[in-house]
Amino acid sequence: MMSVMKVLPEDNETNDEYDIFKQEYATLEVTEENSAARRAETPIAPNGRQRRNKLLGTAALVLVLITALLTGVTALIRSSDKPDTSVVINTQSLDNGTLNQLSAEAGGDAKQQLTITPETIFKQNVVVQGSTEIQQNLNVDGILTIKGQAILQGPVDIDQDATLRRSLTVAGNTAIGGNLTATGSITATSLSVGSITISTVNVSSDISFGGHLIPNGAAPTSRTSVAASGGNVTVSGNDTSGTVVINVGSGGIASGEMAIITFTKSFNSTPKVQLTPISTPASSLNYYATRSATFFTINTSTPPTNGTSYVFDYFVTQ
Repeated sequence: MMSVMKVLPEDNETNDEYDIFKQEYATLEVTEENSAARRAETPIAPNGRQRRNKLLGTAALVLVLITALLTGVTALIRSSDKPDTSVVINTQSLDNGTLNQLSAEAGGDAKQQLTITPETIFKQNVVVQGSTEIQQNLNVDGILTIKGQAILQGPVDIDQDATLRRSLTVAGNTAIGGNLTATGSITATSLSVGSITISTVNVSSDISFGGHLIPNGAAPTSRTSVAASGGNVTVSGNDTSGTVVINVGSGGIASGEMAIITFTKSFNSTPKVQLTPISTPASSLNYYATRSATFFTINTSTPPTNGTSYVFDYFVTQ
């Protein structure tokens, strides 16, 4: 008798399909037994036997496929009974329609304004291309770049560098812990910085210094002249201020030019030079200065003394 594969259902929900399968299988066994009895009585031709075997195999395969299909349909129905899990993301588009709706609800005109609560945190860069008005405190931990005009009504605290490409107007106090680079104008009621480097300063009102005025820069060059023949000159300081020491040699003693001091950087026009004698021999001379945009000289109308040092302080302003 031909063997037939039995496929059992996976759960109790397919018992009805399984009972139908058992009935069909029992019928198939009875048919097989009757066929075997007839084969014993009547010989079957070889071609007939092949066709019979093929039909029986096809029937068994069809039963297997039907059982597998019923099992899959049952599993699909079971999975469809589970409730769907949905994810809802609330978003808000800041287009003109949304802004007009918000304006209508607020009873005003939004005009594409964005109101940010104090709890708002920006993780990435924020670019403001138009005018920006900040009425509360502005704390910047990173680099602040302002391409448009900024009007700040409250204090400003900047811990890092700030770059301004246009004007900055600050009504309150401003404290900058890092470098400040401004290519435009800066107008402030009060400006407090730890260190500031300025190439050009234009002041239209008074300047008040709470500390010392400390000029810096390279020392100017110097040399002796006819009134200090055979001696030497040393300068400590810069183009703005310093000390000149004139050592008179043993040459011919004469009144006139003692030393020539050449500025490291020329002035735009002839500056003002103030000389102060800080040694007794220097105070006994009838000294005076001549000046130009590139150098100044220390002169005397009375002959100096051989082997004597004459010390002067100088202060130069445009």
